[in-house]
Amino acid sequence: MIDLNNKEQLVYYMVTNLRLSRYDIRFLQNLEKISLVKKRITSNQVELVDKLIEKYERQFVKNQMFIKELAKLPWKTLVVETTDEYTSAHIGIVDDNIILKTPYNKAFITAFRNLSQSSFVWDNTNKYYIADLSTFSLKLAVRMTAIFFNEIRFSDNVKKILNQQDYYKDVKYWTPTYVGVNGNYMIASTNSALDEAIKHITLNKEPITLAELVRYGIDIDNSILLTDEERFAGSYNPKVELTNICDIVPWLKNIKCDYVSVSGVSLSTNVKFKNELKQSLEIAGIRYNDYNDAGGFMLKDNMSKYKFPVVIKFKLISDTNHANTAKVITVVNSQPVNLEKNETM
Repeated sequence: MIDLNNKEQLVYYMVTNLRLSRYDIRFLQNLEKISLVKKRITSNQVELVDKLIEKYERQFVKNQMFIKELAKLPWKTLVVETTDEYTSAHIGIVDDNIILKTPYNKAFITAFRNLSQSSFVWDNTNKYYIADLSTFSLKLAVRMTAIFFNEIRFSDNVKKILNQQDYYKDVKYWTPTYVGVNGNYMIASTNSALDEAIKHITLNKEPITLAELVRYGIDIDNSILLTDEERFAGSYNPKVELTNICDIVPWLKNIKCDYVSVSGVSLSTNVKFKNELKQSLEIAGIRYNDYNDAGGFMLKDNMSKYKFPVVIKFKLISDTNHANTAKVITVVNSQPVNLEKNETM
């Protein structure tokens, strides 16, 4: 049996002789550095070491080492009671950098490293995450720590920034949105450039008004969209069932659509409904173009010649130019597929 006199020697033995998980070996290596540099460790760290001793009992036994005796080994390093300083996450700003320091938390580490847009990097010397100061990184740090830690400690300069956000905590709309209030209609979260661009539009609930507003990138509040036609008009990219495709023709006429470009028809089922759509549009007096009729070569439609041109897509692959398009309609088929059993099998 190997003769060990204290827990520090035991930690060194575990790091150099046992087959440990990546996170466990990292914890023990960091603990060795902390005990050497700070000359103290916390009661939580002591408790975690005891749990690791139990976790790797089988490997200890193979070397004739027994966990009851190992657990009794003393610490030479000063053990201090764990306080909030050691159990809570810390977010601060130093020299135009965001500093994020957290207790060891395997789930947090995994989730934080898997963030695709994070600019934080791990500072191995100081044992914290660091990123250039930005509202995005600060928001990311606050959001992620709130998920994994019960308490977050903020530096005074971070508190000042967060307190400024209280003014906006009840804000409902962050992008231009068309809303109705007491029978009146207005654009919430608008700006002067947008107001100037849409000053010719009379604000009401007519489908043509809704269609014009979404053309300018304005969202329509759901409280306004009560009918299928309103929901169609109030979306720039509405989805329409294949079997109901002809239902949209009167809706297109109501929003004064003067040109329809169809793309992406391939299945025979789609061709049937496409032909029905073409006939309905001709009856309604709406100009129609199908680039597939040109032998599969894309026609470069000059959408600018028309006041309200739309594109109807029978498949998700983009195969037409959507520049100057007032609305892009996607045709979907939610009908279940019936698979008949092959009697010969």
